[in-house]
Amino acid sequence: MEGVQIVIVLAFLVEAIYTNLRMIWDSNKFNWNNLGALIVAVLVAVVAGVDIFPALGINMIVPYVGSVLTGILVSRGANVIFDVLKKINEMLSGKVTTETTEEIADTTTEAVEATEEAK
Repeated sequence: MEGVQIVIVLAFLVEAIYTNLRMIWDSNKFNWNNLGALIVAVLVAVVAGVDIFPALGINMIVPYVGSVLTGILVSRGANVIFDVLKKINEMLSGKVTTETTEEIADTTTEAVEATEEAK
């Protein structure tokens, strides 16, 4: 993967990870369910040695950081992971368009809104 692609993929992953973390504190309330899912997902990812970053050509210097960040992504569930991998695949295959970046933003926004509506 080239430098520009790495930056684009990292920016997308950082946004997805931050969105997941932001859902722990939602509407000025602490969400214990989201925290529980996050802790379990991070523990499983670290213990299993699951790390999405090397598969994308991004090697972390600090051990376990990739597994922790992967766990944060996984904590949202299979649908979100599928969407994330689909968008990354589009980015890597050169299919990144304005529509793709808007879809990424829409996916993130829809996930947050769905969580807020579930309350």
